[in-house]
Amino acid sequence: MPVSDLAATGVEEFATPDGLEVLDQLCLTLLECLLITGDVQREVGLNLDELISGLGAIQHTARSAFRAASLLNQRAEMEAAWGDYLSRPKAVFARHHAAVRSGARKVRPREPAAALFDAVIDTAVPIDDGADLKASKPSCTSTTKVGRAYGNSTVYLGSGEFAQHCYSHLTTVERRRFESHRREAAALEDHLLEERAEQIARAAGLVRLEWQRKRQTDQAWLDTHTAWQH
Repeated sequence: MPVSDLAATGVEEFATPDGLEVLDQLCLTLLECLLITGDVQREVGLNLDELISGLGAIQHTARSAFRAASLLNQRAEMEAAWGDYLSRPKAVFARHHAAVRSGARKVRPREPAAALFDAVIDTAVPIDDGADLKASKPSCTSTTKVGRAYGNSTVYLGSGEFAQHCYSHLTTVERRRFESHRREAAALEDHLLEERAEQIARAAGLVRLEWQRKRQTDQAWLDTHTAWQH
Protein backbone atom coordinates (compact mmCIF):
# COMPACT_ATOMS: atom_id res chain seq x y z
CA MET A 1 0.00 0.00 0.00
CA PRO A 2 1.46 3.44 -0.90
CA VAL A 3 2.45 5.66 2.03
CA SER A 4 -0.17 8.26 1.12
CA ASP A 5 -2.93 5.61 1.10
CA LEU A 6 -1.73 4.27 4.44
CA ALA A 7 -1.95 7.71 6.00
CA ALA A 8 -5.37 8.38 4.51
CA THR A 9 -6.83 5.31 6.24
CA GLY A 10 -6.29 6.99 9.62
CA VAL A 11 -3.71 4.47 10.87
CA GLU A 12 -2.16 5.57 14.17
CA GLU A 13 1.17 7.37 13.86
CA PHE A 14 4.04 5.26 15.13
CA ALA A 15 7.74 4.49 14.94
CA THR A 16 8.93 0.96 15.66
CA PRO A 17 12.20 0.27 17.49
CA ASP A 18 13.58 -1.28 14.29
CA GLY A 19 12.60 1.78 12.28
CA LEU A 20 14.27 4.04 14.81
CA GLU A 21 17.42 1.91 14.73
CA VAL A 22 17.62 2.11 10.94
CA LEU A 23 17.18 5.90 11.03
CA ASP A 24 19.93 6.04 13.64
CA GLN A 25 22.23 4.07 11.32
CA LEU A 26 21.29 6.39 8.45
CA CYS A 27 22.42 9.40 10.52
CA LEU A 28 25.67 7.62 11.36
CA THR A 29 26.29 6.70 7.72
CA LEU A 30 25.73 10.31 6.61
CA LEU A 31 28.24 11.45 9.23
CA GLU A 32 30.70 8.92 7.82
CA CYS A 33 30.02 10.26 4.32
CA LEU A 34 30.83 13.79 5.47
CA LEU A 35 34.03 12.69 7.19
CA ILE A 36 35.15 10.68 4.18
CA THR A 37 34.36 13.46 1.70
CA GLY A 38 36.46 15.93 3.65
CA ASP A 39 39.27 13.40 3.90
CA VAL A 40 39.31 12.23 0.28
CA GLN A 41 39.47 15.80 -1.02
CA ARG A 42 43.23 15.60 -0.43
CA GLU A 43 43.44 12.78 -2.99
CA VAL A 44 40.99 13.95 -5.63
CA GLY A 45 41.66 17.04 -7.73
CA LEU A 46 38.13 18.37 -7.39
CA ASN A 47 36.36 21.07 -5.43
CA LEU A 48 33.91 19.08 -3.31
CA ASP A 49 32.40 22.01 -1.42
CA GLU A 50 28.96 21.51 -2.99
CA LEU A 51 29.01 17.81 -2.11
CA ILE A 52 30.01 18.57 1.48
CA SER A 53 27.31 21.23 1.74
CA GLY A 54 24.67 18.88 0.33
CA LEU A 55 25.65 16.06 2.68
CA GLY A 56 25.52 18.47 5.60
CA ALA A 57 21.98 19.53 4.68
CA ILE A 58 20.86 15.91 4.25
CA GLN A 59 22.44 14.99 7.57
CA HIS A 60 20.51 17.77 9.30
CA THR A 61 17.25 16.54 7.73
CA ALA A 62 17.97 12.92 8.70
CA ARG A 63 18.67 13.85 12.31
CA SER A 64 15.45 15.85 12.42
CA ALA A 65 13.58 12.78 11.13
CA PHE A 66 15.18 10.63 13.83
CA ARG A 67 14.19 13.04 16.59
CA ALA A 68 10.61 13.22 15.31
CA ALA A 69 10.43 9.43 15.03
CA SER A 70 11.71 9.15 18.60
CA LEU A 71 8.74 11.23 19.76
CA LEU A 72 6.38 8.87 17.96
CA ASN A 73 8.20 5.88 19.47
CA GLN A 74 7.80 7.37 22.95
CA ARG A 75 4.08 7.93 22.34
CA ALA A 76 4.38 11.65 22.86
CA GLU A 77 1.02 13.40 22.87
CA MET A 78 0.35 15.58 19.87
CA GLU A 79 -2.26 17.97 18.61
CA ALA A 80 -4.50 16.53 15.90
CA ALA A 81 -2.86 16.25 12.50
CA TRP A 82 -3.41 19.17 10.16
CA GLY A 83 -4.12 16.99 7.13
CA ASP A 84 -4.84 13.49 5.93
CA TYR A 85 -1.23 12.57 5.18
CA LEU A 86 1.79 11.63 7.25
CA SER A 87 3.34 14.54 9.13
CA ARG A 88 6.76 15.89 8.33
CA PRO A 89 9.27 16.04 11.23
CA LYS A 90 8.76 19.80 11.72
CA ALA A 91 5.02 19.24 11.98
CA VAL A 92 5.54 16.50 14.59
CA PHE A 93 7.59 18.89 16.75
CA ALA A 94 5.03 21.67 16.33
CA ARG A 95 2.10 19.38 17.13
CA HIS A 96 3.80 18.07 20.25
CA HIS A 97 4.62 21.61 21.42
CA ALA A 98 0.98 22.57 20.86
CA ALA A 99 -0.13 19.59 22.97
CA VAL A 100 2.32 20.56 25.73
CA ARG A 101 0.88 24.08 25.77
CA SER A 102 -2.51 22.47 26.31
CA GLY A 103 -1.26 20.52 29.34
CA ALA A 104 0.36 17.38 27.89
CA ARG A 105 3.60 16.00 29.34
CA LYS A 106 6.65 17.26 27.52
CA VAL A 107 8.71 14.48 25.94
CA ARG A 108 12.32 15.08 25.02
CA PRO A 109 13.32 13.82 21.56
CA ARG A 110 16.20 11.36 21.54
CA GLU A 111 19.43 12.22 19.77
CA PRO A 112 20.96 9.91 17.17
CA ALA A 113 24.22 8.16 18.00
CA ALA A 114 26.00 10.39 15.46
CA ALA A 115 25.41 13.33 17.81
CA LEU A 116 27.94 11.77 20.19
CA PHE A 117 30.69 12.70 17.74
CA ASP A 118 29.53 16.33 17.78
CA ALA A 119 29.76 16.30 21.56
CA VAL A 120 33.30 14.93 21.41
CA ILE A 121 34.68 17.54 19.02
CA ASP A 122 32.77 20.38 20.69
CA THR A 123 34.12 19.53 24.15
CA ALA A 124 36.81 22.09 24.74
CA VAL A 125 38.12 24.47 27.36
CA PRO A 126 36.08 27.69 27.00
CA ILE A 127 38.03 30.68 25.77
CA ASP A 128 38.13 33.43 28.38
CA ASP A 129 36.81 36.28 26.25
CA GLY A 130 34.27 37.69 28.70
CA ALA A 131 31.32 36.63 26.54
CA ASP A 132 29.84 34.47 29.30
CA LEU A 133 29.89 37.16 31.96
CA LYS A 134 26.33 38.02 32.97
CA ALA A 135 27.11 41.49 34.25
CA SER A 136 27.15 44.29 31.68
CA LYS A 137 30.46 45.84 30.76
CA PRO A 138 31.36 48.91 32.83
CA SER A 139 31.75 52.25 31.09
CA CYS A 140 35.02 54.05 30.46
CA THR A 141 35.96 56.35 33.34
CA SER A 142 37.59 58.89 31.04
CA THR A 143 35.76 62.15 30.41
CA THR A 144 35.61 64.73 27.65
CA LYS A 145 37.08 68.22 27.99
CA VAL A 146 33.75 69.46 29.29
CA GLY A 147 33.60 66.72 31.91
CA ARG A 148 31.12 64.39 30.24
CA ALA A 149 31.62 60.62 30.40
CA TYR A 150 32.51 58.97 27.10
CA GLY A 151 30.11 56.07 27.74
CA ASN A 152 32.19 53.57 25.75
CA SER A 153 32.47 50.06 27.16
CA THR A 154 35.73 49.11 28.82
CA VAL A 155 37.93 46.33 27.44
CA TYR A 156 38.16 42.86 28.98
CA LEU A 157 41.47 41.87 30.59
CA GLY A 158 40.69 38.22 31.38
CA SER A 159 39.83 36.30 34.55
CA GLY A 160 36.57 38.23 34.91
CA GLU A 161 38.31 41.60 35.14
CA PHE A 162 37.70 44.73 33.05
CA ALA A 163 39.96 47.72 32.57
CA GLN A 164 38.92 51.13 33.80
CA HIS A 165 38.98 52.51 30.29
CA CYS A 166 37.85 51.81 26.72
CA TYR A 167 40.41 50.79 24.08
CA SER A 168 41.18 54.39 23.06
CA HIS A 169 41.93 55.49 26.61
CA LEU A 170 43.80 52.49 28.00
CA THR A 171 46.71 53.23 30.27
CA THR A 172 50.11 51.73 29.48
CA VAL A 173 49.62 48.99 32.07
CA GLU A 174 46.07 48.25 30.92
CA ARG A 175 47.13 48.08 27.27
CA ARG A 176 49.95 45.69 28.13
CA ARG A 177 47.55 43.41 30.02
CA PHE A 178 44.96 43.64 27.25
CA GLU A 179 47.44 42.70 24.51
CA SER A 180 48.81 39.83 26.62
CA HIS A 181 45.33 38.42 27.22
CA ARG A 182 44.44 38.77 23.54
CA ARG A 183 47.54 36.83 22.49
CA GLU A 184 46.79 34.07 25.02
CA ALA A 185 43.17 33.80 23.87
CA ALA A 186 44.23 33.66 20.21
CA ALA A 187 46.84 30.98 20.92
CA LEU A 188 44.27 28.89 22.81
CA GLU A 189 41.75 29.24 19.99
CA ASP A 190 44.35 28.12 17.43
CA HIS A 191 45.24 25.13 19.62
CA LEU A 192 41.59 24.12 19.98
CA LEU A 193 41.02 24.39 16.23
CA GLU A 194 44.08 22.22 15.56
CA GLU A 195 42.90 19.69 18.13
CA ARG A 196 39.45 19.58 16.57
CA ALA A 197 40.92 19.10 13.09
CA GLU A 198 43.06 16.22 14.40
CA GLN A 199 40.02 14.53 15.96
CA ILE A 200 38.09 14.81 12.71
CA ALA A 201 41.06 13.48 10.74
CA ARG A 202 41.42 10.49 13.09
CA ALA A 203 37.70 9.71 12.80
CA ALA A 204 37.86 9.99 9.00
CA GLY A 205 40.82 7.61 8.95
CA LEU A 206 38.91 5.03 11.00
CA VAL A 207 35.88 5.33 8.71
CA ARG A 208 38.10 4.93 5.65
CA LEU A 209 39.64 1.73 7.03
CA GLU A 210 36.20 0.35 7.90
CA TRP A 211 34.84 1.13 4.42
CA GLN A 212 37.85 -0.44 2.74
CA ARG A 213 37.56 -3.55 4.91
CA LYS A 214 33.88 -3.95 4.09
CA ARG A 215 34.47 -3.37 0.40
CA GLN A 216 37.18 -6.05 0.28
CA THR A 217 35.81 -8.72 2.59
CA ASP A 218 32.07 -8.40 3.20
CA GLN A 219 29.36 -9.84 1.00
CA ALA A 220 27.82 -6.58 -0.19
CA TRP A 221 24.28 -6.25 -1.54
CA LEU A 222 25.87 -4.74 -4.67
CA ASP A 223 28.79 -6.43 -6.41
CA THR A 224 31.20 -3.50 -6.49
CA HIS A 225 34.06 -5.61 -7.86
CA THR A 226 32.04 -6.43 -10.97
CA ALA A 227 31.07 -2.78 -11.41
CA TRP A 228 34.75 -1.72 -11.51
CA GLN A 229 35.48 -4.23 -14.26
CA HIS A 230 33.23 -2.43 -16.74
